[in-house]
Amino acid sequence: MELKKKRVIYWHPAFYADIQIELEDEADKLTFENEHHLSKKPMQIDVLIIKNKADVTRADSISAKEVTITFVSERYPRKLIRHLRTIRKYEVEKAEDGIYNVKGDVFSIQILVTKELSEKENLWLKSLTNNLKGSDNARKLIEDYQKNQENELYKSALEAIIHANEKVFKEVNGMSIEDTFMEFVQEKFDRRLKEETEKAVGEAVEKGVVVPVEESERRAEAARLTERVSLIWKKCAKNKSLSDIAEEMETESEEVLPIYNVIMQNPGKTFEEICELVVG
Repeated sequence: MELKKKRVIYWHPAFYADIQIELEDEADKLTFENEHHLSKKPMQIDVLIIKNKADVTRADSISAKEVTITFVSERYPRKLIRHLRTIRKYEVEKAEDGIYNVKGDVFSIQILVTKELSEKENLWLKSLTNNLKGSDNARKLIEDYQKNQENELYKSALEAIIHANEKVFKEVNGMSIEDTFMEFVQEKFDRRLKEETEKAVGEAVEKGVVVPVEESERRAEAARLTERVSLIWKKCAKNKSLSDIAEEMETESEEVLPIYNVIMQNPGKTFEEICELVVG
């Protein structure tokens, strides 16, 4: 009997990205440190966030009142809160949806329950789950990502969320994970190509340079070839054969073969890198 391999979801990088996304409005005032070690022993904090201060000169110059310890859980941690209330005699109060303040310790303590967080205020942290509810949330994540494609944090977070909720995202656009990200990459490439072309034309106009007919034709041919590479690249990612690709494109296999070979011989390269190899 063949055992089905379980997909491994790397939640920590996504959580580290999510925290920075949620606090991006204050990012210039904060320093983020991933997996901060507390000592030489194997003890560490998942994410350390430091509020930048110009007058901090000594390691002990930050008072305990300025330190907040935040515990993050997808579900309401009943045992932990019961322990804090009954054993530690701390007060646990709900500040807002998904945010609980713990009073009684020398340090400020906060508990975040991502499942209860406000979708409007904390979309990315709330979505860090393998049980994403409804296609609306998936659509909002994709839309927010598309607005921030230049930021690698969004890609890191979305990739983990998509891998953990394949069915939901497939219902949104009917595509696999690979298709979804290829579409994002293609949109990013097309946008960058358009921006660079417009910039080059603008600079030529400002300088009074007339682009020769041959050059215009060469650029147009490069654009058509890039579009062809994109089409074949997407079909190769779906493991379609050369003959199937040619049939779907209503052409002969010999016409597809050169680009097909470049793509198949360079499986680790991005779409942009493939275009560089083909278009030049």
